[in-house]
Amino acid sequence: MEAGALNSICDVGGVRVGHRTFLEDTPFAIRTGVTVVLPEADMPEECLPAAAVVFNGSGEMTGFHQINEWGLLETPIALTGTAAVPTVLQGLSEYMFRQSSALGETREPCLPVVAECDDMWLSDTRHSPLLPAHVGEAIEAARADQREWGAVGAGTGMISFGLKGGIGSASRKLRVAGTTHHLGAMCLVNFGSPGDLVVAGTPLGHLPGEVDRGRATPSPPGGSLIVVLATDAPLGHSQLRRLAQRAALGMARVGSYGSHGSGDLFLAFSTCGVREDEAPPWSAQPMLRSDLLNEFFRAAVEATEEGILNALFHAESQTGFQGRTVVALPHEEVRRRLQLAGRPVR
Repeated sequence: MEAGALNSICDVGGVRVGHRTFLEDTPFAIRTGVTVVLPEADMPEECLPAAAVVFNGSGEMTGFHQINEWGLLETPIALTGTAAVPTVLQGLSEYMFRQSSALGETREPCLPVVAECDDMWLSDTRHSPLLPAHVGEAIEAARADQREWGAVGAGTGMISFGLKGGIGSASRKLRVAGTTHHLGAMCLVNFGSPGDLVVAGTPLGHLPGEVDRGRATPSPPGGSLIVVLATDAPLGHSQLRRLAQRAALGMARVGSYGSHGSGDLFLAFSTCGVREDEAPPWSAQPMLRSDLLNEFFRAAVEATEEGILNALFHAESQTGFQGRTVVALPHEEVRRRLQLAGRPVR
């Protein structure tokens, strides 16, 4: 399918992305950060249709149950390392209090959405410098043309298929019922076993420099994948739940089987928001017919697959905690193997 102009989740109108990255060697080796997906909505007064699903549950996404109970998203989405979830949750809570004077007064506080992957192999998680204020800095840095991917923000310390992982994104442009829409994927990539990576349908086998989670002593954590899907199409909660499920197929297309220790959590939202304080008692929001969803499903699979690969292809080699080194995907070797398999390479 055709990619959007940026080939990023930012192709969905109003969606911005911001990073705050920590790369420090003294006094502790730190390779971590936070990434924020910020929809253009007057949150929490304006909520967005949303749904979240679990493919493999060895991970965390705060606010998950409320999203699925109400079918709505009422805060931005933050991604970070496992150990930083409480800090980022506090930072996002403080941001929401600044956005709305009603919170904690006449309206219950929000349950911010924070999702994590474990970056302890490269970052000293016992001494993280991440503070709640840094979440606000990531939000302030958010841009609608963000294409800084790889080892940045939440992706700074991630590992994938034994190689350097990180943050990646991609988008698809589609036309349904005479109207053009966009769907974008944001992927926090920290999963996959060495030797399993598949690119363009081609199993690559083992690649030079891999860190083997099963053989290294101590072994890197089992890994995880967080996917955030955004669309400008008017989809409801049940439709977005079905959309989010398709992220697992994009994950499978790059060679994952969903390992025991992998926390694979997927969230989908529509930017067609709802202001509850202005909606009539019997609200009839326009919604796409479900029999027209196939192109959105295809777009979700493709954007997730490419978002994962973009994280790998953008990430650079890194040495971190206790001198551990994780090398970047060897681009030229990947090209060589794809050419041998008869795959066109740009």
